[in-house]
Amino acid sequence: MADPVADGASVKRSGPEWASLAEVSTALAEATQDLATVLELVARLAVELVGDGCVVLLASDDDLALVPAAVHHRDPDGTSLIRELFASTTILIADEDFFGQVFRTGQPLLVPSFTLGDLPIRAEFDAIFERFPIHSILAVPLRARGRTIGTLAVGRHSEDGPYTPDDQCFLQELADRAALGIANARLFVDAERRVRRLAALRAIDMVITSSLDLRVTLDVILDRVTTELGVDAATVLLFNPYTQLLEVARTRGFHGRGPAKRLHVGEGFAGRAVLERRTVSVVDLPGDSDAMAVRRLDSEGFRSHFCAPLVAKGIVKGVLELFHRRRLDPDPEWLEFFETLAGQTAIAVDSAEMFERLNRANAELLAAYDQTLEGWVRALDLRDRETEGHTERVTEMSVVLAQALDITGEELLQVQRGARLHDIGKMAVPDGILLKPGQLTDDERETMARHPVFAKEMLSGVPFLRSALDIPYCHHEHWDGSGYPRHLRGEEIPSAARLFTIIDVWDALSYDRPYRRAWPRQQVIDYVRDQSGALFDPQMVEAFLDVAPYRSVAAG
Repeated sequence: MADPVADGASVKRSGPEWASLAEVSTALAEATQDLATVLELVARLAVELVGDGCVVLLASDDDLALVPAAVHHRDPDGTSLIRELFASTTILIADEDFFGQVFRTGQPLLVPSFTLGDLPIRAEFDAIFERFPIHSILAVPLRARGRTIGTLAVGRHSEDGPYTPDDQCFLQELADRAALGIANARLFVDAERRVRRLAALRAIDMVITSSLDLRVTLDVILDRVTTELGVDAATVLLFNPYTQLLEVARTRGFHGRGPAKRLHVGEGFAGRAVLERRTVSVVDLPGDSDAMAVRRLDSEGFRSHFCAPLVAKGIVKGVLELFHRRRLDPDPEWLEFFETLAGQTAIAVDSAEMFERLNRANAELLAAYDQTLEGWVRALDLRDRETEGHTERVTEMSVVLAQALDITGEELLQVQRGARLHDIGKMAVPDGILLKPGQLTDDERETMARHPVFAKEMLSGVPFLRSALDIPYCHHEHWDGSGYPRHLRGEEIPSAARLFTIIDVWDALSYDRPYRRAWPRQQVIDYVRDQSGALFDPQMVEAFLDVAPYRSVAAG
C-alpha cells in the first residue's frame, strides 16, 4: 500500500493538534522511568487524538511474537474487552495478521473503510467488532533508533469518519515519539534491573562472608531469587554424599507443606539437573505431571519449573529450583542470572561445608591436645601416687576462682591448662628426689626447686601451650619476692600464677603428704590469711576466701 505522506499528501490537521505532540513528548520524557506508565500514556493519547480504540503491541525479546503492552478505548468496557482478548491470544510476527505485517514491513497500514474480510484478522477478535463496530483502521510501526520495536493500531467508529493520509502522518509522528519514550523507558528498566541484580549478588556475597549459619544464607538467597526473578516459589536441595539423596534444605513460597524432603539423583527435573549437570527449564508443565506428583506439588498449580545444579569446584552440591504458577518463558538474560544465582548458592554451600569441616577438625585437634595433657597428668600421678588427685582438684578450684574474678574466654582456658600442667616440670626430677619419704638435702631441694624451669623448657617449645606457661613457671613465686625461681615480687608475678599459688598451698596443706599429716580446714584458712601480703597477693586472698563452697568455713 502506498504511503500517502510520501506521495505528497497535504497535512490538514489543526495547528493545536500538532502542538499537542510537543506536550506528548514532554509527558513521555517525564514518564520514562516507568515503562508501564509510558505505554498506558501512549494508548490513551492515541485515542484522544486519533481514534476510538488503541492497542500497543511490542516485539518479544526473541522477535517472534507481538505482545500486547497497553490498550485503551473510549468506553471502559471496550478497554476491558480488548485487554482480555489480546491477553489470551498469541500474535506471531510471521503470521498473516495485519499487526505482524506492519511490523515486518515497517510500513503503515491505512484502511479508510473497513469490513470484516478486508484484512487477515483472527477470529478471536470478532467479539470486538460485534460489540464495537470499527469502520476504519490505521496501524503504524513503532520505530526507535533504527529498528522496529512494535505496532501501534487504532480504530474509528463510522460516525467519526474514515481515517485519512493526514491521520496516518499524525499517528506516525505520535508513534515515533512514543517509540523513543518506550525505548528510553526500556533502557531505564533494564538498567534498574541490572542494578537490582548486582545489589542482589552483593547482598548474597555479604551474607556468605558474614554469616556462619547456612540456613540464614539460604534464606537470603531464596528471598533474592524469588524477588529478582519474579517467581512464586523456590527451594534449595542439598546432595547428601552418604545417602546419595537430594534433601530439601530451605523453601520459599509454597501454599501447602512444601515439596517432598528427599529425592533420588536422576528423579524428576531437579534430579535430572544434578545428574546431567545442566539447567533444566520446563516452560509448560503438563497438568498431570508425574514430576510434580512425586514431589507432592501437584496441588500447587505450578505451570513452569526451572532447575539449576549447584556446582562448586567441580563437585555437585545440590540444586536450586524455581516454580511459577503462570506460564513463564524467560529470556536468555533471565536464565543467565538464574545460573549466576545458582553459582552463588553453590559457593555459599561450599563455604559453609568448609567452615564446618574446619570447625570439626579444630575441635578434634583441641580435644587431642587436651587428651594429651590429661595423659601427661595421669603419667605424673602414676609416678607420684602420694599427690594423686591433686592436679584435678587444683584445676577445678582455679577455674572457680578465675570465674569469680570475671576471667572468661581464652584467658580462662589458659588458667585451666596452666593449672593442669603446674607440676609438669617434676617429670624431669629424678625418682630418688621426687619420691623420697624423708627430708631433702640442700642439693636435692635445689633440684626440686628447678621444676618450674623444667616446665618452661618443656612447654615453651609447644606454641599451643605458651600462653599457659604463667602458672607452671611462676606458681612458686611469692608476693614479697621470697619465692623461686626468679624471685619476682608483687604484680611482677603474672595474675594467673598469683591466683593459683593460694590454691596450690591450700590443697597441699589439706591432704596427707609422706612427711606430714593433713592440716585441719580452719588451720589452713588461718594460714592463708596470715600469709596475705607475704606469700600471697592480698586481693587474691580476699577473693579466694569469698568463693563458695569455702565461704561458710572461712567465715567461721
